[in-house]
Amino acid sequence: MLALGFSGSCAYAFLPAALEGFRRARPEVELSLREMAAARLVEALREGRFDICLMRSAQLPPGLATGLGGAAVGGA
Repeated sequence: MLALGFSGSCAYAFLPAALEGFRRARPEVELSLREMAAARLVEALREGRFDICLMRSAQLPPGLATGLGGAAVGGA
């Protein structure tokens, strides 16, 4: 299972296309999706509640990798 957190702004911007592409490429992987505010996503990612988070944020704490135009894609 892949736990994915996302901010509301991503829900319409690029999440649908990203999920469609992922499900085509990796249909065997079960996804768990949860929407929350960006500040809470960072906290949840650091606590290990998500494997990956998608959000729009210019300010990420040290230790988080970024990609996809600024979306947080990994944790420390």
